[in-house]
Amino acid sequence: MKTILTLERMDKYGKRLEKQTQSSRSFLKNFIDELYLLHANIGGPIGSGTAYPNGFNVDLAHTDRMRLDGENLSVAAPGGGIGFNGRLGGQSWRSEIPGELIGIVLGSGSIAVTPLDKRLNQIYGNGTRAPDVAPSIIDSYNPQYTSLLTLNANAGQPNVVVANASGFTAGEGVHISDSLHDEWHNILYISGNILVLDVNLSQNYLVANVAQVYNGDNDGSSANGNNWLGQGFVPSTTHRITSVSIKIYRNGTPGDLTVRIRGSDPYPSYPSRNSINDLTSGTIPQASIPVGASNAAYVSCSLPPVDLYAGRKYFIVINCTGSEVIWRRKTNSPLYMKAFTGEPDYWGRRSTWDCVSHSSSDAGVSWNYSGVQIFMFTESGQSLGEFRIGGMEVAPLVVANPNASFSVRRLFANNCGSSLIVSEVGLHTIDGTDVIRNPHLASRDVLSPVITVNDSELLAVTFTPQITV
Repeated sequence: MKTILTLERMDKYGKRLEKQTQSSRSFLKNFIDELYLLHANIGGPIGSGTAYPNGFNVDLAHTDRMRLDGENLSVAAPGGGIGFNGRLGGQSWRSEIPGELIGIVLGSGSIAVTPLDKRLNQIYGNGTRAPDVAPSIIDSYNPQYTSLLTLNANAGQPNVVVANASGFTAGEGVHISDSLHDEWHNILYISGNILVLDVNLSQNYLVANVAQVYNGDNDGSSANGNNWLGQGFVPSTTHRITSVSIKIYRNGTPGDLTVRIRGSDPYPSYPSRNSINDLTSGTIPQASIPVGASNAAYVSCSLPPVDLYAGRKYFIVINCTGSEVIWRRKTNSPLYMKAFTGEPDYWGRRSTWDCVSHSSSDAGVSWNYSGVQIFMFTESGQSLGEFRIGGMEVAPLVVANPNASFSVRRLFANNCGSSLIVSEVGLHTIDGTDVIRNPHLASRDVLSPVITVNDSELLAVTFTPQITV
C-alpha cells in the first residue's frame, strides 16, 4: 500500500499555479492503534492506558456500542467552524469538535516526523485572521470596572445611580458596597447612568460612606500542597499560547507557583483537567507574588508555546508547596458565558460546568467544580494566521486492475491579507471510543519544498491511498 500526497496552489478563480506531489510516508502510531481498534478481537492492550488514557477497555467490551457504532478511522467532516455530526450507539448526535480539526490539516512547522507525534508542530486555524506580529490577549475573565454612586441608593428599590455607566452591561453582575454593607445583584437593564437591578436592594448605601459599584472579583480560593485549583476556558481562535496572567496573592512563604495548561484536545484522548500530561507549564517565583489580600494583583506566567484550538476546552491549573497562594475569583454572577458551553459528555449531553472554577484535594487526580464561580485570568498567545477551511471531500473507490485507490481532498482559501507558508500536512481521524470528541493524528508529513499561499489564493490538498495486487 502507498499513499500519494498532492498539493495544488490555485488563484481565486481555480487556475492552477503550482502542483507538488510526494509520497506520504509518515503514518504514525495512532494510525496503527486505530487499525487495531477497528479489527481486533478480545485480548489486546487497548484500554490499559497506553493508547487511550480515557480508560475504555474496548477489547473486553467488543460488543459494546463503541465497537459497533463508533466511526473508527473516519475523516469525513464539514468545513471550518461547523460541529461534526456523528452516530454512536444507534443514536444520532452532534459533537462539539469543529469540522476543521477532522481530516486534512495544515501547519507551518518543520520539525522532523517521529512515529509518536500527537499533533502538528504548528497548526493553521480556520478563519481570516492574519498572522499576529506579537502575542495578544486571546481569552480572559477579568471584569474590573468601578463607578462611584452619585446619589444614595436606598433599600427596597432596584435603582443604582452611578457616575459613569458606560463600563457596565445588562446581564452582568455587580457588587454594590460602602464602608457598612455590600451585596451582589444582576443588572436588568441600564437607563442613562442608572443601573436597574433584577431585585431590590436590601441595604441603604450612602455616598458619604464612599458607596461604589464594582463588577470584579469578590472572593478567593487557596492553592497549597495537594490542594490544586483549575479554571476552564475556550479560545475563540486557534493560536500558540505564550502566557497566562492570574490575579493572586500569598499568605506566608509558599513555594514557587506552578502553572499548567491542560485540555480536552491533546491527542490521543480526553485527559481534561484530570490528565497528568500537561500541554505546557511554567513557574511564577514566590518573590513575584504579592503578599496579602489588599495587594492582590495580576501576575503573568510565561509558557513554552503550544497550539490551542478554537472551540476546544482547556484548563489553567495551579499548585504550590507550603502555604498559601490565593487565586481571586468572582462568585454568584459570572460574566464568562463560556462557562455554559462545555462539550457533551459520553451520552452527548452538554456539560455546563467545565469553564467555571475547579478544585482538587488530591494533587490534581480528581476534581470538583465550584458552582457558579470564575477565577480571574487572561490568556495570551499568537495566531499563525488562518485559512478558510472547506469540508472534506471523499471520492469513490476506483478499481483498475491491478490497482485500487480512492482519494480524500480538502480546499483551503487564504483570505487573511497575508501570505501563509505551508510546511507540514496532517490527517486527523476520529473513533468511537472518544465519542468523536477528539482527533487523532494518523499521519504527518513535512513538505520539501514548502508552499507559499498568497492572499486570495487557494490550496487543494489530496491524499490518495492505493494498493497494487
